[in-house]
Amino acid sequence: MHNIVKSMAKQDKWDHKFAYFWFDEPHIFEWNQNDFDIAMKNYADTGINHIIDFSITHVRWSFHPWWDIINKTIEKLVKACHKHNIYLTEHHSAVILFCPDTPQRVEFMEKRFFAKRKGSYKHWPGFIENCLNGIEVDGKNLKEMFQIDPITNKPFIVDEWVTNRICTNHPDFIPLYLAYLENLYKLGIDGIMTDDLEMAYHPNVNERIDVPHCCACEFCREKYKEYSGYTLPPCGEEWNVWREKRDRPDYIAWLKFRKESIRKFHVEVKKHYESLKLSLFRPNYSATTIYWTNPGGYCFDFLPALDWVMIENTFEHIKRYSWPEWVIEHNHRFALARCREIPAAAMFYPHRKDEVEFCWALALNSGIGYLGTANCEPIDLNPWEKPLREFEKAHRSSNKNVKKIARTGFFFSRLTRDLYPEYEGRTRENLTTWMLACELENVPYDLLLPEELERLRDFNTIVLNEAAVMPDEQLERFKDFVKNGGKIIWVGQNAKIDESFRMTRMFEDIWGFKASGDWQKYGNGFVKALELEQWTGPLRRRVLAPLRMIKNDEPNYDYKAPTEEELELHRKIATCITESLADGPDLIVENAPAGLLFHCFADVSAEQLAVHALNAAGTLDKPRKDYVMDCDPIPFPEMAQAVTIKVRKVKTGKYSNATLLQPHTSC
Repeated sequence: MHNIVKSMAKQDKWDHKFAYFWFDEPHIFEWNQNDFDIAMKNYADTGINHIIDFSITHVRWSFHPWWDIINKTIEKLVKACHKHNIYLTEHHSAVILFCPDTPQRVEFMEKRFFAKRKGSYKHWPGFIENCLNGIEVDGKNLKEMFQIDPITNKPFIVDEWVTNRICTNHPDFIPLYLAYLENLYKLGIDGIMTDDLEMAYHPNVNERIDVPHCCACEFCREKYKEYSGYTLPPCGEEWNVWREKRDRPDYIAWLKFRKESIRKFHVEVKKHYESLKLSLFRPNYSATTIYWTNPGGYCFDFLPALDWVMIENTFEHIKRYSWPEWVIEHNHRFALARCREIPAAAMFYPHRKDEVEFCWALALNSGIGYLGTANCEPIDLNPWEKPLREFEKAHRSSNKNVKKIARTGFFFSRLTRDLYPEYEGRTRENLTTWMLACELENVPYDLLLPEELERLRDFNTIVLNEAAVMPDEQLERFKDFVKNGGKIIWVGQNAKIDESFRMTRMFEDIWGFKASGDWQKYGNGFVKALELEQWTGPLRRRVLAPLRMIKNDEPNYDYKAPTEEELELHRKIATCITESLADGPDLIVENAPAGLLFHCFADVSAEQLAVHALNAAGTLDKPRKDYVMDCDPIPFPEMAQAVTIKVRKVKTGKYSNATLLQPHTSC
């Protein structure tokens, strides 16, 4: 086995320009090497140097009888990529298997998965029967490895994809999967994306959203007891009652165990390819976000061997109206990338020129990279993307290792997201309200992660948006920050409980005086306490494009444009923050229409300030009274008058000028 990665991996990770390439039935059954060569030259000419493949065979275990022909296709793709100096990361689902056990599920699978890629399960003889039999690999049947639903005591079926999920704690699975990966490595791939690793969960159970649930198999039970010392309850009603007591130590241990199970699996993959003397790229999605606790465990923020901090902004959502959630998460990605000292990127599924430009600008506005795919639609994104990639190349330093200019920090408590029962419904809604207010009102801010509390000294004001689960060590760091002259805006019930859920604290217990909406002195600094309910707006989630995978001409009636009450709350939040800054705001924008958004960065290498702009003006308005549609264009209105931008001068460095950079596009 030769190490392709070592011979090619001279490119700085910050200079990797990603795109997806879909190989589906025509590519597998009809394309020759020359066809792949021509396709990859097109990507290289666009400025792409790293391809992540996607495929109709993404649910790879269900295609086990055809692995030989799939591998031959991947090998052709690898050769074509390397011919044009492009890296190839192979991407597939590690653990899901189709479950077409009723006519309705067969039809749903055909429409949702095969038909939208211009294929059919009928082109793969015996496909249904093989899936129902469980797929036998090296004498082991995958059906015996499925995650078990703790309520029904049967294999869990994920309705979204009509699939079962394999349990990574089953002792027979890891050897089978690593053997498969080894065959992929022999093809010369440069990276591996082991997708869909998670524990299944029940959405909307007992009026709770995304209740953590699976897996209750014998191996999870055994490993959980080794991990925690606790015993899981029997399946059925006992489990149902147990999981509603979400502050119990054994339930908290269960939440941690599930994530640790997924992390360990990634560790095994890393150990395996390193044992083969391979150094592979790992651009896995990190899908635990601010907006979503992701009860499946999935990939999370500090996976081993993570080379890029990526997020998927999914294709079933209308770009024009969904961006508020995405831009908030992009700032989370920026912080994670800074903490990990690796780049960040956002993945989109645009299908029009205006969407390509808007999504690209949306990512770069927050200081992260762009990754796009047309999701198998008959669209070539390359002509639209080429000028954007040329712009990135010409201004390389403006998005590499840049520092945010912001003296206001929002602490993101990962423990609260992962463990606090009221995160969804209280904490999240408040945090996203404040972050969106800063975005819409052009108030510079940065996220502060638990691993980087030494950065507290960089801030004037810290906003704590009900970081309810807080270890003593973290709490003391925030108290010291105030003692040394900092300001904390304390929203809701911060530091209410410690990580073990055994301690309950009130504001007065922590600070020695009663909570007040006025600034109160503590040491050399100040604390202001605000009631969460009075400072929280409605949750702004992504706007679904109904059946966009099949057709895109259906109206969406659920979207609500921002109300005047929401906008007034955003202005109130912006004022609260800027008034806390001793010498005025970090950014002043004059004569700009609502929706013209700016982020300011210190470009360390070029010793200049970089102002990133996004023209989102008018995007949240309804073009018609009752509904919105996927085909609603991005407005990109022209500015009626010159916009003035004033950026606070950075104290350190020789920043003698500021630059506004803009490509030759509508955005």
